Amino acid sequence: IRTNAAECMREAEETMDEDSCTEEAELDDAPVIAAAAERWLADGKHLHNGITIKTAAEEMGVARCRLTAWLKQTDYEQFTAWITYHRIEAAKRLLKQHSDWSNEAVAQACGFSTRNYFQTVFKKEVGMTPSEYQQKD
Repeated sequence: IRTNAAECMREAEETMDEDSCTEEAELDDAPVIAAAAERWLADGKHLHNGITIKTAAEEMGVARCRLTAWLKQTDYEQFTAWITYHRIEAAKRLLKQHSDWSNEAVAQACGFSTRNYFQTVFKKEVGMTPSEYQQKD
C-alpha cells in the first residue's frame, strides 16, 4: 500500500509540475534551456542507454515541459530525434577514431540498445552503413 501511495503522490506532483509549467513554458527561456542542454551533451549523458526526456530534464535541471517547448523550437522538434542526432554524431566520431572497434562496441558507447538497432538507425540517418561510413574519406 505504501508503494502505491508513494507512486500516487509522485504522479500527482509531476502532474502539478506540468500544469504549473504550462504558462511558464511560454516565457522565452530558450537560451537557458540551450545552455543546459549543451552542458548535458558535453557531459556525455545522452550516450546512456534508456535515457528518457524526464530523466534528461532532471539531469539538466529544467522542467520537462520547458525542454519539450525548447525542442519544438529546434530542427529536431522531439526528444527522440534530438538525442538520436547527437548519438549518431558521436558514433560517426568513434567510427573514424577507432577503426578497430566493432559496431557492437560503438553501439554500446553511444547509448544504442543493440548493434542491429544502431546499424538500422545509422543507415537511415546517414544514408550508409557504419562500415561504409568508416571507409569513406
